[in-house]
Amino acid sequence: MKPPCKIPRNWDSRQPHQKRSKHTCPLSDYVQPHKLIRRRDYEHTFTVCFACKGEHLEGKRYHYYCSTCNLEFHRGCHVLPMEMKHPLHLSHSLSLISLDPTLDTSKIPDEWRESSSDAEVSDYDYLPDEDGDYHHDDVADISPSSDVSREKCKCCNRPFENLYYHCSTCKFSLNFTCTIKPPLPTILNTKSHNHTLTLFPRRIPLPCDACGLSLNNIHDVVYACLPCNYMVHRKCISLPRVIKITRHPHRLSLVPSFPSGDLSCGVCHHSIDVSFGHYSCTKGCHYGAHSKCATRKVVWDEKDLEEVPEEPEKDTESFEWIDEETIKHFTHDHHLKFQGKGCLLAGAKKFCEACCLPISVSDDIYSCMRCNFVLHEACACLPRVKDHPLHKHPLNLHRYLPYPYWFWGNDVTRGMFKCHGCERRGSGFVYRCSKKGCIFQLDVRCASILDNSVHESHPHHDHPLFISLTKGECMGCKSTDCSGHYLECIICKSYLGLHCATLPSVAHYKHDSHPLALCYGEEGAISGQYWCELCELKLDASEWFYTCDSCRVTLHVTCLLGMDMYMKPQHIIKKGGIDVKITRSESNTRPFCYECGGRCVHNLVFKCQDEYVCTLHCIHGFLNKGSKKRSEAHAGLFPIDKIGVDSRLLEIENVLSKQPRGVRSIGIWGMAGIGKTAIVEAAFLKMKKDYKSPCFIRNFEKEIKEKGLSGLREQQLPLYGRKKHDLKRSITYQSQPEKTVFFILDDVRISKNAESFLGGLGWFGLGSLIIITSRDVNVLRQCRVNDIYEVKGLDDKEALKLFSGCAFGEVLPKEGYLKMSEMVVKYANGNAKALGYYGRELNGKTPEEMETAFLQLKQSPPHEILELFKSSYDELNDNEKNIFLDIACFFRGESEEHVLQVLKRYGFVSIGFKNLLHKSLVFVSGKRVELHNLIQDVAWEIHNQEVKNGKARRLCGVHSIQPLLEDEETNSNGKHGLDRETIETMLLDASGLSFVVDPAAFHNMDNLRLLKIYCSDHEHPPRLDFRKRLLSLPSELWLLHWEYYLLQSLPEEFDLDTLVELNMPYSQLLKLWKGAKSLRSLKTINLHHSENLVEVNQLSEARSLELINLQGCTSLQSCPAIKNLEHLKVLDLRGCVELKIFPDVPPNIEELYLNGTDIREIPTTVQTLSKLVKLDLGNCRKLRNFKVMIHNMESLELLNLSGCTTLKKFPKISKKMEKLEYLYLSCTAIQWLHTTVSRMIGLKVMKVSKTLKLPSSLKNLKDLKVEIDEEVERSL
Repeated sequence: MKPPCKIPRNWDSRQPHQKRSKHTCPLSDYVQPHKLIRRRDYEHTFTVCFACKGEHLEGKRYHYYCSTCNLEFHRGCHVLPMEMKHPLHLSHSLSLISLDPTLDTSKIPDEWRESSSDAEVSDYDYLPDEDGDYHHDDVADISPSSDVSREKCKCCNRPFENLYYHCSTCKFSLNFTCTIKPPLPTILNTKSHNHTLTLFPRRIPLPCDACGLSLNNIHDVVYACLPCNYMVHRKCISLPRVIKITRHPHRLSLVPSFPSGDLSCGVCHHSIDVSFGHYSCTKGCHYGAHSKCATRKVVWDEKDLEEVPEEPEKDTESFEWIDEETIKHFTHDHHLKFQGKGCLLAGAKKFCEACCLPISVSDDIYSCMRCNFVLHEACACLPRVKDHPLHKHPLNLHRYLPYPYWFWGNDVTRGMFKCHGCERRGSGFVYRCSKKGCIFQLDVRCASILDNSVHESHPHHDHPLFISLTKGECMGCKSTDCSGHYLECIICKSYLGLHCATLPSVAHYKHDSHPLALCYGEEGAISGQYWCELCELKLDASEWFYTCDSCRVTLHVTCLLGMDMYMKPQHIIKKGGIDVKITRSESNTRPFCYECGGRCVHNLVFKCQDEYVCTLHCIHGFLNKGSKKRSEAHAGLFPIDKIGVDSRLLEIENVLSKQPRGVRSIGIWGMAGIGKTAIVEAAFLKMKKDYKSPCFIRNFEKEIKEKGLSGLREQQLPLYGRKKHDLKRSITYQSQPEKTVFFILDDVRISKNAESFLGGLGWFGLGSLIIITSRDVNVLRQCRVNDIYEVKGLDDKEALKLFSGCAFGEVLPKEGYLKMSEMVVKYANGNAKALGYYGRELNGKTPEEMETAFLQLKQSPPHEILELFKSSYDELNDNEKNIFLDIACFFRGESEEHVLQVLKRYGFVSIGFKNLLHKSLVFVSGKRVELHNLIQDVAWEIHNQEVKNGKARRLCGVHSIQPLLEDEETNSNGKHGLDRETIETMLLDASGLSFVVDPAAFHNMDNLRLLKIYCSDHEHPPRLDFRKRLLSLPSELWLLHWEYYLLQSLPEEFDLDTLVELNMPYSQLLKLWKGAKSLRSLKTINLHHSENLVEVNQLSEARSLELINLQGCTSLQSCPAIKNLEHLKVLDLRGCVELKIFPDVPPNIEELYLNGTDIREIPTTVQTLSKLVKLDLGNCRKLRNFKVMIHNMESLELLNLSGCTTLKKFPKISKKMEKLEYLYLSCTAIQWLHTTVSRMIGLKVMKVSKTLKLPSSLKNLKDLKVEIDEEVERSL
């Protein structure tokens, strides 16, 4: 009996390069293939799969059938057949072979074994199952022998994989991955060759005409044009035509050959065979590069610039000239003055802010005229943007590193970075990659190294050194690990690391008046001939050292410059949240390092918490020990899992101290897991000694449920010496207070339970204290506590400490774990419970394992986290649950006003929304509705459970929505199994989507309330094909948001009676609908940039309409009749260039935007708009008259007339205008303003043209700022 078919589980036959109509029978001729037909299982009975011999599999909706061969295949088996023909070997069929090390090796036929050579391990992607193995019925089970395991695939020239195909007759083999995307038999690419190229199935030792490399050794197939005697690698066919690399200032174009002459590659610097294809400068420079060298990932940014216009040259100057000797540098706020040689600044020793080297008397410098900022002249002239051959993207110059530098898992947040060239740490200027996400950076010394340079250390001074892509033994330090990058002498095959190449050739020693020169070693010198002046140890003369020829002083390089030679003295870095100061150690007695106990031998030391430390490594140990001591000192009250409690407890004590003498009470409010219990536990430990019988009831509601109210009272209240009948009487009749008590009730959900338990506050004596915690602020209000304290989440530092303590047992993350730790901290967003849980769950894992485990925890929230927040959700009523899930799945990040407006039809939405706020399930930040990440994930989990149960009410994403909308004839997945009648909301990012929409796509979706089809990437708009129109939309829609809608109108049958918002930007609408529609609920119409829109239907029925946005509707010729729309507040007609008549607007309008319209006259009725706040008439170039008494527009704050080039007069102002703050009159024909303009006493900003004469009366407006527009049109 054959085992069931096991196709690799992560294998999907729907590859991006394949379309459904192009699946072919694997047994057919490759040149004339048979197309496979997709059959639905319920239409055609499946018999047996030709590939795996298996029968019908449960869960499969369809299979493939070859009508010519009369063969059937499972979905997936058609790409994994037992036998196949391949275009590289059409003479025989290839058989599938499985290499399984657990099976018998004798099954490998001897005749299949060929001589082979070692090759690098394949980097192709495998397609294994969950156990990492391949399985398929009837595959020959053969284990690898030493010979076969070293065989090579005839396609990719790599060793065999676990699965491969083999021809026993020809001893021909192909890896399975090479058969997934078989090479095309022919390729036509007219950019690379005018004729069709044909697959050449054999390898031959000839050069590729495009790159010059052998056609035999590269891991790629070959194509040929035999009439032209032209042969190329497949990858060389699609080489980019025009590229830009940072090693040359101009673009390079791919040329087939060079007329004549010698040319060397600008990347590897070896000669170019000009008879083959290569890249050459488009500007005619004598510069070229091998096609493979120029397109290496470390050299090229992978952008083909053919037909892309060149960008104009940018200004890269770092400073502006103030006068002949003074500049304004972009890194400093003050002016810098040039100081020539011999003008060493007085006072303490100065250091250049850019390179951090000391300033000497021989240096030309620029110094600040007001502070101690100093730059070498060369450093001041460094360009702001630089192309450097060490990196493929442009580099930007920064004074401070824009991102923190990580060292041993600690955060140095300012003034420190690590150069990727020489791998030194520095605190000066840094060149950082301009591309987002790329962290490459160079200090100014490495950035100043040229690709073709000469270095004095090279024995042959006339040999140039080039920046190398490889490494070797450094000529300076004799190490192969000198730096991250090297210079190379192509002639001598020698290398020089940037660490050594950037050492200063001249340095200064405080006990020598002469400059010391860098000596590059003396050949044949006797060991011990020299002694270091500083450390008094022998100096190896064959190594590099500094010396003074006059005084015969010699010093080790490290002794003179120190370990951190490019760190600036007196600079402060922040390590682990603690300030560390860099200081010079110049006294004869060097301080002892507090951490290692040794003397600080280098000229720079670090001062941390009033102690000297010699290196950054010692700082790491010092801070860790100090943190442990501090943790031990506070372990009694504030252990590692109580971080952040002390500061919050202090705030609570401050609140209590302000309460009047008597019974004090306070409520602690916050979301689940935020740390309320930890705070009251700390309070209980601290305060219980002041009370005879303190009472702390954890999980109050749980205790009530288990013991009942009376049982819990009998258990707790007798502690206060009260008999049962006295207790009853005191609770009932509120007898005289007699006991000073301390009660903490933790996690109260129902206020009545707390009130019943306490029996009111009347029987408590003076000095009593009651603390109640709850997730619901309403519960605390109903308990009538004196004050309510809201617990905020931990800040980033506290959160990092808490997570690190739980994950690593230390205050700070271990080395290599910081990035992952910050990811967890950001996600948990200050929630102490989640931080502790994730820390314990991720403990003991490698960074890679930790990342994988954390992503799994996010995708499937653990039970502890799920229950923590789901209990709050379960307490909501049905209406509140719907509002919450709509916000979580649909409206996160939207404005509060917009959310409440759309969801208003729920009824009592304001009350429901406030309850969500009070229960800490949502919050408002910057007027936008937000959710905590953990609560958002719980909402998605609730949504996913609905989907699994087949009763999904809210759908999000392509995979769940496209099958519902796609036409059946083109739908590749079949219809969705969801109940369409239960669907209430749909959210789809349609960026780049292209499919045919079913005319009845929304049939039976009677409960659909919210529909949003949007485009997050406007460079790739959707192309939804409405070739069969759209019959209808759900009649119960509240929100219709559909960007790039391609039909010319909405469906005729669409009932808009319940619609609140119509949002259809970038649409192809000509008109909205046909005939009259009920619009009683409509509040918003947004059709901006619908360029084909000619008219907007009558809106007289839209009595609730508040906003109309028709910006950019360039075909719109008239505004709809809106005068009777009393609630309309905003009308936006900017860019409606065909609009010639000023719209008749309602009296309550607040914002009116007519910028860029063709309006010629403003009716005087505008001055009656007493509620108008903003009036924008900018760029109305045909507007000639503005005879409006704007002083009657009492609410006006902004008036824009800029760009009204034919407007000549501005009206007089008859009375004071207090609210008008912004008046824009630039680029108009107005020549003067009447003196009454000064009556605009609230005016703050006025933009005018240079030709406009301003009245002197404006001087009385002290807060006025006049901005003169220099770019006035020439016609004025």
